[in-house]
Amino acid sequence: IAVDPLYAEAYINLGVCYNDTEHYAEGAAAFRKALEVSPEHPSAYVTHYNLGISYEHMNSPDEAAYEFAKSLRLRPDFKEAREAFGRAQAQAKQRPAAFK
Repeated sequence: IAVDPLYAEAYINLGVCYNDTEHYAEGAAAFRKALEVSPEHPSAYVTHYNLGISYEHMNSPDEAAYEFAKSLRLRPDFKEAREAFGRAQAQAKQRPAAFK
């Protein structure tokens, strides 16, 4: 990232490392940066999915569902994103009205 701040792969890899170590806010920031510097990256569908995973763990089901839906628009056959989208929708429906 220091050498090439427009290298989306580095941000994606950083986001995965953050998510794997349960630093979800930092992971979300890295995935957002990857999408900012390269929105048409071939791995954008996975990046949106991983951003959704970050949001899911941050108890933000609406944001998670939005990212999973974006992933599915780019790759409709992405099974993991479809399952995660369903989980996020169910979680959003279970929240008390005050949190919607």
